[in-house]
Amino acid sequence: MGISLDANYSTGIVITQNTITDNVLEGMRFNAGYDLCENAVEPHVTDNAIYRNARGPSMMILGELSANPEGIYGGGLLNPNEKLQLEPNWYGTNNLVTWDNDTGVVGYGTMCPRINTTNIEFNMTYNSFGNYSIKFYKNGLLASNLPVFDMYATLNRGTDKQVEVVFDVVDGIGTFNFDSNNFNASNNKIEISIGSLINSTSRVFKVTYLYEVPESEIPI
Repeated sequence: MGISLDANYSTGIVITQNTITDNVLEGMRFNAGYDLCENAVEPHVTDNAIYRNARGPSMMILGELSANPEGIYGGGLLNPNEKLQLEPNWYGTNNLVTWDNDTGVVGYGTMCPRINTTNIEFNMTYNSFGNYSIKFYKNGLLASNLPVFDMYATLNRGTDKQVEVVFDVVDGIGTFNFDSNNFNASNNKIEISIGSLINSTSRVFKVTYLYEVPESEIPI
């Protein structure tokens, strides 16, 4: 577990700019014992990198964040007004989905149905031959308050020129390079992931962003 909240009569909880990753269970859990005092300030949880959690193995694999069904947000499953309201964070995916144990949609990049939150997302830009950046945005602005965290870029997966690089995201921007020798003459693809293709299991590697390299960007 990354962070577990279980205190009664809480107020003014602030959780920002943390890297919460690689936990067997959730990155953050609001447990049954957690509640708010009268006229409390709601939790302020934003600008965190909460990703690659719920890796298992475990009897119960959930997602990046959860709110206990026996707690104060339990009614949020059916009533949107009773959900825990959180500000944007990076959850390891540009397309956050609600987990559903019945259909097997669980694990990293999924969110408890009792929580209402939005995603900090990234897009990718070309800088120069073999050099690219990903930039994260929160509500349309550069998410420069994010903590430092790692990402992976894979060029031409499944081919004899496959190569993977790991790079850090700093102040909401991550930059990486591929050698010109790693590119094909055509049909190059770059995949951005939260986990390693080479050094971990299929539960971790999942393509977050696919970029088909234009002919004009292939190093000569």
